[in-house]
Amino acid sequence: MGKKAHVPVQLYPQLGLRYLASSLKEKGVEFELLDLPVLGLSNERAVRRINEKSPEWVGIYVNSFNLPFAYEIIRGLDEGIKTIVGGPHVTYHPHSILSLGSTFGFAGEGEEVIHEIVTDFDLDIPGLIYREGKGVKRNGVYIVRDLDSIPPPLREEASKTRYHTPLFHGKVTTMITSRGCPYNCIFCALPVRRPYRTHSIERVIKEMEEIEGLGYEYVEIQDDMFTLDERRTRRLCEEMKKRKIGLKWGCETRADKVNYELLRAMKEAGCLNIKFGVESGSERVRNKVIGKGESNETIERTFKLCKELGIKTVAYF
Repeated sequence: MGKKAHVPVQLYPQLGLRYLASSLKEKGVEFELLDLPVLGLSNERAVRRINEKSPEWVGIYVNSFNLPFAYEIIRGLDEGIKTIVGGPHVTYHPHSILSLGSTFGFAGEGEEVIHEIVTDFDLDIPGLIYREGKGVKRNGVYIVRDLDSIPPPLREEASKTRYHTPLFHGKVTTMITSRGCPYNCIFCALPVRRPYRTHSIERVIKEMEEIEGLGYEYVEIQDDMFTLDERRTRRLCEEMKKRKIGLKWGCETRADKVNYELLRAMKEAGCLNIKFGVESGSERVRNKVIGKGESNETIERTFKLCKELGIKTVAYF
């Protein structure tokens, strides 16, 4: 616990926590957001800081990689502080709240109910995971149906942040324009939050203008699949050019969900890079084992198109 906080090569804002923070702020709930890598806080120092403030609730984002760190923090908190863990690992494995020692867990997207959890708690809250006997009970998986109904994630002025990426040298942040994906790749956490939902074009543009106004120069669009709806992507790119959005940006998608015309429109709207889920160099493994459903030919063609247009590519494996 005494080790110095590790600062990764790439560091982006944790959007899930920032959406929750924004929802709490909108309801007038007092909170503090601790982004440990950015603050340079070790787990030990974070625990000390939390215990000194003695909050009623502590919420922790948990994925399969940071489980040991979440466990250390929960174990170090003073008795009487209630903890609630959320994120993909907890959504998939609700029983993990037992091994983590957390008081509660949450499955799904919590923006619409986080205020109720911390101010008017009830075991019937949708998405809540709680202990029942020697096991746990999960009240389903909560999905936000209307993305425009929730406020944008909490952001500071760019000058006050330390987020960075090797893909761009300047002030960077993140955003989403849609949630969900209809595909069934075996490794993915999406099946529990699959419905594809989008922000309106106007909402996306407004958020981009706000991001630019805060001094950011680059935004990583963290949609599960940015170009799933080609018509919508084209409209968004056209509106970005029309409204003179000066941000540079990157995104993630599939190699079979772009074409030359779409890539050119994205490039003209400020796209610098695209991350593609290649997953394996073996077409058999990619399609028969992982369930990706993409040919080597399609992937190679898409990467060549990006190179021709001057869009940098990243392959995920």
